[in-house]
Amino acid sequence: MYSQSEKEIIEYKADGIYVVLQNDKGEQLTKIPFGKGVFIYYDTFFKSIEILYENREGQIDAMKLLFLGEKENDGVKYLQMKDAFGGKFSVFGNIAKSGVLIIIMEKKTEDGNIMLLTITGAKKQ
Repeated sequence: MYSQSEKEIIEYKADGIYVVLQNDKGEQLTKIPFGKGVFIYYDTFFKSIEILYENREGQIDAMKLLFLGEKENDGVKYLQMKDAFGGKFSVFGNIAKSGVLIIIMEKKTEDGNIMLLTITGAKKQ
């Protein structure tokens, strides 16, 4: 599937990916399963992330995030990324150490809430 060397692509697997809505105070409003059987591919050269998962209909969906830059806020480093549709995201977590990946969508919902995608328990394959 990939023509790059194995060292450039790091693969992780997790049980699920969830959509979380938070208000502007950081309080969780809802957490909904978004997909299961999650595979995360991190390209160390391009710093891109591809996430494959099985959706509710049993089909495989994919999300690819392209690297825009690194930022830091209050000592916390994160990646700025975009998808193929131009949507911008902030990506937090240390998947290699803690198995956690949090993807925050820059654009808020119509109600002014923050939408996140969360993956926990990811393990290197």
